[in-house]
Amino acid sequence: QDEEEVVESLKSAKDVADHLTVAKNNISRWLGELQQLRDRVQADTIKVNDLEQAKLQEQERLVALEISKRDLDSLVGSLNEQLAALRSEKEDVMETAEKLKVQNHSASVQGQQLQAAQQEEVAELQQQLATVRSDFERYRVRSHTALKKMEKRAELLNGMRKENEVLLKQVQESDQQREQAETVRRESEARLQEMLRTQEMMQADFDQFTAEKARVIAQLEEEVQRLVSERDQTVKQIQELALKIQDLEKEKTQIEEESERIKEAEQEAFQARLNIATAAVQTAKQDLQKAHDALEASKAENDKRQKLIESLELELEQQRAIVPSATVASSSSPVIQSPIAYAPPLSSPSSEVNRNVAGLEKELSALRASEVSLRKQLDDARAELTVLQERFATTKAANAEKVFALEEQSNHWKIELAAANEEVHRLNTMLEEQKSRSNQAGTPSVPSPVNQQSQEQHSAHTARIPDLSLSEEVRELKTELTDANTEIALLTRALDACREELQGARDQIDLLGPSSSEPESSEDPTGVSKVSAVLVAKDEALKKLRVRVLELQEEMQTLREEKGALELELEKEELGELQASRKTMQSEKERAMQLQRRQALVSGFEKQVTTLVNELQQRLEDHSNAFREVCDFRDEHRATLFINSGGVTGDVNAAGHAGEPEFEECLVMRSGVVIKAGASFQLPVICEKRGWRVVWNFSVKEDAADVSFKLAASMADATSTQEEIVSPERMNEMSGVFQVQHDNTTLVFEWDNSFSWLNEKTLDYHVSIQEPLTPQAQKVRRSERDLLVKAKLLGDGLALIQAEAQRRSELSATLERLRECESTKDKHLEEFGARKSEVLTQKTRFQEEMDAQKAAFSAMLREQDELEDVERSIMRAWEAAVAEREDVEMTLQLAGNGAQLGTLAQDIEEQAELVAEQLKNPTSLEDMTETSTSEEQQIEKYGSGIADGQAEGEASAQLGVAEATAVE
Repeated sequence: QDEEEVVESLKSAKDVADHLTVAKNNISRWLGELQQLRDRVQADTIKVNDLEQAKLQEQERLVALEISKRDLDSLVGSLNEQLAALRSEKEDVMETAEKLKVQNHSASVQGQQLQAAQQEEVAELQQQLATVRSDFERYRVRSHTALKKMEKRAELLNGMRKENEVLLKQVQESDQQREQAETVRRESEARLQEMLRTQEMMQADFDQFTAEKARVIAQLEEEVQRLVSERDQTVKQIQELALKIQDLEKEKTQIEEESERIKEAEQEAFQARLNIATAAVQTAKQDLQKAHDALEASKAENDKRQKLIESLELELEQQRAIVPSATVASSSSPVIQSPIAYAPPLSSPSSEVNRNVAGLEKELSALRASEVSLRKQLDDARAELTVLQERFATTKAANAEKVFALEEQSNHWKIELAAANEEVHRLNTMLEEQKSRSNQAGTPSVPSPVNQQSQEQHSAHTARIPDLSLSEEVRELKTELTDANTEIALLTRALDACREELQGARDQIDLLGPSSSEPESSEDPTGVSKVSAVLVAKDEALKKLRVRVLELQEEMQTLREEKGALELELEKEELGELQASRKTMQSEKERAMQLQRRQALVSGFEKQVTTLVNELQQRLEDHSNAFREVCDFRDEHRATLFINSGGVTGDVNAAGHAGEPEFEECLVMRSGVVIKAGASFQLPVICEKRGWRVVWNFSVKEDAADVSFKLAASMADATSTQEEIVSPERMNEMSGVFQVQHDNTTLVFEWDNSFSWLNEKTLDYHVSIQEPLTPQAQKVRRSERDLLVKAKLLGDGLALIQAEAQRRSELSATLERLRECESTKDKHLEEFGARKSEVLTQKTRFQEEMDAQKAAFSAMLREQDELEDVERSIMRAWEAAVAEREDVEMTLQLAGNGAQLGTLAQDIEEQAELVAEQLKNPTSLEDMTETSTSEEQQIEKYGSGIADGQAEGEASAQLGVAEATAVE
């Protein structure tokens, strides 16, 4: 019935096809938009997954870094603990070694008197050795575990080592560049030295060389006396330096403790932040999962709706197929009814169509609403995704900042520790230098001829040092002298030019003289006046030239006086500089000598200590090895060596070997036989009694060669049976044992080389026939073997004990030498402490002077800044006044000299006169209008001229203001 209703509705409806096409277009468009939406959602999900993977990777990296940091901290702590344990165990071992030495000595002395006391002491020694062995085993186990841990940690540090290798390569490159720079510097120094040598050769005949040499010799003698007096002061300085070193070590320990505490606090804070970040990441994951579930639900709903739309499209196509068939059937029917009869049924299909259209519209509205909701969900998911991305970025940035801050803090503490270590090292070097200086100062005694010669050579060498500075100063004096000579030459040239000008003027006067002094009598009085005027001008010129010459002479005299004064001042300054340079060179020389002495002392002490430490380590290693060998020997052979009666061991061995019979060789057959190519070799072996044993082996000497081997046994009984023990097989070597089960048994060994037609084989065989021993012989042999083994073990044990005693004595001797070296160390430290205190006082004094100079310099800078501010304020006020002045001048310039205003005033007066005349003599209206129009034109002309002048004035004023602002 529904299908019929649909068909009727399709027949009656007119716009159903249009509606269906519109619906289909809308559905296709919606499907495309839904597909785009689906693609976007998939792309967003892919991005979210990528972000999650990146985030997981970052978390794993952070966890790995934390784990590596903890492992390194734990490794450092464990190593420190192991070091402390090793030191304590070392001390215990040394104490036990000393105890053992004393006890061994007493035992060796008392062993001759009382054998029973010796046994008791041996038992005590064994107990002590057992305790030491157990302690050493624990130490070995600990060291083994520590080494395993270090190997595990080393695998984690491979990446850091690679980075260190890259850095080392960079450092090597920088070192190469530095070496190149050093080579260039050396070449320049060599050139400079060559130049200095040439200058020394040029200044070889310098007059003050002998005086300086004598002075240096006297100064060296005074220095020797002064060093003797300073020796007492160095002791005090060394003590002060030792105290300062102790203070620095305390500060170093405090810094290390504070750094450890800060690291722990920062690590706890970082862990808390990391936990917060992980919680935030978990919440973000949950939100993403919810969004993903919502998207999946929306996808399922979209699939359902798409299926529904496809079913509707199928129904519409079916209805379209039904409508043409119905129209054809109606056209073919001949019966034509009235429209009144068809009216009722037409109304019902239209209502059905309307209902279907309404249902489709509802479904379309529902689809649109679902689309809107999906878009809202997608926007919400995008917003949540952006929020999660921002949160992840902030957490990542915070973690990075924290890691960077931790690294900076650690680098800062490392730098401080390095500075403290450098300070301690510097103070130690100063102490050692001071000590070496004091030692070398104490060595000079009565000067021998050899010492006098060495002193003279040293004084000559030291005299060469000031010669270099003197040569430089002489060179500077020569340059100044050449400058003064050039100035004098310029002045003389100017004087010569003036003299030449004077001579030219005199020549001109001489030329003019005869013509003016011999006038003709026929001339008039005007010529006489001219000659007198020329003579007067000549006298004035001569006077001026004389005055100029006198002035030049006075200037020359002043210049010479100034030159003399400058030369005196330069000589005084040079003498002062020479004296200051000599003092500085003397002080530098003293410091260099002190430094050399300290370095020599320090290097000698370091070499002595290092050799003693290396020797002590070697002795300790040798003693530990010897002691370990003794303990191993004791533990391995305790049961066989320390038993009261030998019968017990014999019984035990007999019981242990009761089930294993022993044999004795009665016949041995061995040889090297050559088996020809295509031949064979047989060896019969006869065993007379049952219970015998045959031990055999063979090998082919040629490499990669083999023979066919066969072993058979035949019993000489009534049956004379033959048993095949080893079946024929090609092989290179073989061995075995055959137990004889019957009397008169014959073994036949056969080696066959018949398969080889070219190569011969060399056979090496060994066959031993052994018969069993009787019980008494077995006991005797076992006892002999046990005694031999025990004797050998006792000899080995005595040799090991003697070696351990020798190693112990060598170790104790090395310790005594190290204790003697400690006294020298204390002496050096005392000497360097005194020198350190003296240097500290000098440093404080210089620091105070520097602080005072810094304060004065800062005051000068403040005053300079204030003066600059005052100058800037004055210049600012003056610039404002200049700008105003320029504006006023510009306005006045634009206004002109008042010519336009004067013409305007004249025109106005003329117009006023005309108006007065018109008032006296009125005319016609036309004349009045003409005059009025002319007046208006004139007024407009004047007004336009004034307006143009004002506009030009305003434009020029604006330009002036702009220029003033630009200048400011």
